[in-house]
Amino acid sequence: MPNPSIKVSIRVPARRSSLLIMLDALVALNRDWLNQRARVEGIGAATPNLYEQAIRYRREPRDPLTGLRLEEWKIYPELIADGVGDCEDLAAARVAELRNRGINARPWLARHGRMWHVQVRLPDGRIEDPSKRLGMNPGARA
Repeated sequence: MPNPSIKVSIRVPARRSSLLIMLDALVALNRDWLNQRARVEGIGAATPNLYEQAIRYRREPRDPLTGLRLEEWKIYPELIADGVGDCEDLAAARVAELRNRGINARPWLARHGRMWHVQVRLPDGRIEDPSKRLGMNPGARA
């Protein structure tokens, strides 16, 4: 389903509230793609399962000048094409899948020192961590 796209670069304050707004937007873009995919493939097309794709966790590299992570948030088709994503990419894709199945999941931010790690919060309060399920070292920081 090739579609024209645009690349957007935006600076966002590293505050919980700002990041959750951006994560909700990423989830919405993923849901839109999943719904378009279902329309193209026919009514009742199954929502894919992130854990059954050939997608693995990979931390983004650091900028050699600043030492900061080069954050590039990916939508679901980019995850499939690249085969890798980091925590916000994987969690937003998983939340979109679950919502399309009628499960009211949401992105969840866990603080690790100065960094945030994005996970999935299920309606019953359990936390699911797609990054760990898809290859993140259990002792590593996001």
